[in-house]
Amino acid sequence: MSFSFDVICNIDDDVSAFAELCRVLKPGGRLIAQLPAYRFLWSAHDVAVGHKHRYTAAELTRRIERAGLAVERMTYLNALLFPLEVVARLWRRPESANGNAHSDLVPLPRPLNSALAQLFSAEMRAAPRVHFPYGLSLLVVARKA
Repeated sequence: MSFSFDVICNIDDDVSAFAELCRVLKPGGRLIAQLPAYRFLWSAHDVAVGHKHRYTAAELTRRIERAGLAVERMTYLNALLFPLEVVARLWRRPESANGNAHSDLVPLPRPLNSALAQLFSAEMRAAPRVHFPYGLSLLVVARKA
């Protein structure tokens, strides 16, 4: 089993990266990856952290299958805060256009951080059973034939 969380999105030739992961997996081995969703959410944060890609579920499925893996499960994550983040990203879009590349990651007050951690934890517990139709990230489980 291989894991990749917000890494492959930083590689120009992501299909080759998926293919290399496929190559090193044993037959029947699985890749679990989390990647940023939706190109329309592109912001200064993506530039600051080195992202090259944001994906829809359909795009990610095509790229993974081209690399020789079979998608077993795909769902969006971070769905609960998605509407708020869409508004925030679109609101901050003008500062991104000025070449001001900075990450959105900032320390949060402990009570807010705790509440968000509980929210994300609940969503992650539901993810194996629930298909979220949208979200800030995509979670994929793919298998080598």
